[in-house]
Amino acid sequence: YPRDSNMKSDWECRSCGFTVEHNIPLGITIKLEERLYKKSYSDTPESWETFLDELYEKLHQNNFICMKAKRIILQIYGVREGYRLKELSAAQLERKIDLCRNYLDVMGVLEPGYRVWRGRILEEMLGPLTMMLQMKMQAQEIGKLEYMLRYKEIINMIREASKCRQFLERNLQNDSMMGEFYAKWVQPLTEIINS
Repeated sequence: YPRDSNMKSDWECRSCGFTVEHNIPLGITIKLEERLYKKSYSDTPESWETFLDELYEKLHQNNFICMKAKRIILQIYGVREGYRLKELSAAQLERKIDLCRNYLDVMGVLEPGYRVWRGRILEEMLGPLTMMLQMKMQAQEIGKLEYMLRYKEIINMIREASKCRQFLERNLQNDSMMGEFYAKWVQPLTEIINS
């Protein structure tokens, strides 16, 4: 961590007191950010996950460079050919959910409130959460009460995501499209409750 708020402050380890000049962490950060920008968005999620692990060796897991890589990974899971939501394993669905939650937690501190980015991340999480909930219900890993509580969480996420969308330019076509999008994730949940 920097010793003080001066831009050219030396960095000091809070555990052992080891100190380095400011230009060393700055150089590492610049090099890693360059690697991020040179990385191809078309790379596989596995390649991005490996890159993220390499970033963790030099950076805190919530460093802005790591967060950018996480955002790319969470966007790949669910939309890329071979990684569409219906093609993802339970572990990959959980990974997408974990990435979304981490992104919301970290970025929510930096930019609290109803933000467009927050709505988009919540929407990214709706599909995997719904699918995991259905899988657990069908495998009888959860009872109806727990199902209802998790269902309520998803409904609340839909409400929050729609509040975040209030800052986007509105038109009837987009409003209709988003209504259909939300209904798509609520419908399977409603069917199980009514059964």
